[in-house]
Amino acid sequence: MKPLISIIVPIYNVEAYLAKCINSIINQTYGNLEIFLVDDGSPDRCGLICDEYAKQDARIKVIHKKNGGLSDARNVGMDRARGQYLFFVDSDDYIHEQSIEKLHSLIKDNSAQLAIGSVNNCFETGDWPQCSQKETYICTGVQAFKDMLEGKKVPGSACGKLFSKNLCVDHRFPLNKTYEDAFFLPTVLLETPKVVVTTEPLYNYWHRAGSITTGQITDKVMDVVRAYEYTEQVVEKYCPELRPQANFRLFWSYFVVLDRLIKFSNYRNFPQYKEVICYLKHNWKSVYKCTYFSISRRISAVLLKVNVSLYRLAFKLNQKKYGVNAAMMFSLAC
Repeated sequence: MKPLISIIVPIYNVEAYLAKCINSIINQTYGNLEIFLVDDGSPDRCGLICDEYAKQDARIKVIHKKNGGLSDARNVGMDRARGQYLFFVDSDDYIHEQSIEKLHSLIKDNSAQLAIGSVNNCFETGDWPQCSQKETYICTGVQAFKDMLEGKKVPGSACGKLFSKNLCVDHRFPLNKTYEDAFFLPTVLLETPKVVVTTEPLYNYWHRAGSITTGQITDKVMDVVRAYEYTEQVVEKYCPELRPQANFRLFWSYFVVLDRLIKFSNYRNFPQYKEVICYLKHNWKSVYKCTYFSISRRISAVLLKVNVSLYRLAFKLNQKKYGVNAAMMFSLAC
């Protein structure tokens, strides 16, 4: 019999997207699943929707809990999971019908502890696969960490990855933070002897306005920077050969924050603005020389050094060109 795989879905205020997410899971070609729908105190009808699905599919286990955030919901799911493997899905996303089967086969055929699939970025205007070319390769956890920091082949999310459960038992998602995956994944990857990666897009990541990472500016906007400051600390301690990739990610994180701030006309009034602009202007030469960035991003660093208004104009032109949130596009394209 195929091993049991536990799928963990944290759910909060996603009523419009939830059915598509759950349907993509229950219709997987791999059938031996336990599916944890963790209702994190959602104020809409999500809890009721979960209960209705549980009546239809015995593999579904609904957990209703007080709101504690995405990390807390994932941790609760991990505590309950009985599967040999863990797989995370965010409740506004959905997965390819063969996601679990293909990732499990990669683990089994290669005696690996972790299988990683690529991402299809979904916008209202269309889809954008993370990788244009398909390939499958075996590597160490350190190499997978390097590839994740570079952002070309390995996605930075915990979602879409099939983990052997024993990799995760000593790790938790940090509470009260966004970009929690950047705190969770580094040490997990570094403790993984063998990883198999496919650049086939098996996970559909829906980029929507108003999500945790694209909504209004809050104190948590700098969490992405703190996450990659943590990454630098991990790299310095365990794998200093990855310093160039870690530095690149920290630069990238500051751009993520800046691109969110300048969407607002009063962007200079945000308390985070001074820290972000000072850091990027101070490091503009390093950004320009960093070949992990796209040429448009490297040029934007020069514009930023010259004048913030020029940078903001380029941002708006990019937004008009793509017809989606430019911060999202820049974040994906690096």
